[in-house]
Amino acid sequence: MENIKELRKRLDVDGLIKALSYSDWHVRRDATSALEKIVDRKTVSLLTKAVEPLIKTLKDEKTEVRSAAASALSTFVIYGIIDALDEKAKEVGEALEEALREALKDADKNIAWSLAVNLASIPVPVTLEREERLVRRIEHAEFEGFHSGLLLLTNRRLIYNEAHFSGSFSYELPLDDIASCEVKGKEKLVVVSRHAVVKQRPQLVTEGDIWRYEEARILEAEPEPLRFKGIKQPETLRSEIMEQVELCPSGY
Repeated sequence: MENIKELRKRLDVDGLIKALSYSDWHVRRDATSALEKIVDRKTVSLLTKAVEPLIKTLKDEKTEVRSAAASALSTFVIYGIIDALDEKAKEVGEALEEALREALKDADKNIAWSLAVNLASIPVPVTLEREERLVRRIEHAEFEGFHSGLLLLTNRRLIYNEAHFSGSFSYELPLDDIASCEVKGKEKLVVVSRHAVVKQRPQLVTEGDIWRYEEARILEAEPEPLRFKGIKQPETLRSEIMEQVELCPSGY
């Protein structure tokens, strides 16, 4: 087996992927960590092929390897290798949930905690419904009071999706429930909706020595103005939103 450090130095993604199935678990762990460490803006296209092998690695017999795979996949999210509209987002989330359930059976809860933290950073998957199409995608939009996330406008919904180590959620506004959409300042958009749906990732809850897994939640949100910051050309986006509102079939 070739040295993992050499494979990492050469950015040999194929070699590192091959090492994920090596008999020595130390090699599998180090190869998994190496895939995470070579992530940067220049290697994004190279690493897309590593997503599926890392998902499989979440079922490794060694908890240390599973933890390393979880960390690598969450880093892939940060660099956009996996995002909310990627079909892999759902698969990664489900695999991490399964790994977390298994880890809760172990005496060492540190692995469970590590898996839970990384699961929180995987975006809630967004699946376009039948006849739903993407109109606008905006990176690094800031939902006031939170971190930056992904803002998606379809011909059916306005969706804000945020993935962060403190928790991943999506805020969905059906277009036929949007009452108003106004530009405030240079890069701020204020949207008022009569109805919203919040989807949250599962969470690991600790109560003293008791650890339990809290399932994902879908909540009906109270109507309130939603303020998005960091929007380039907010007037153009406002016009697009209102145009889609007018075109959206009633009762969607």
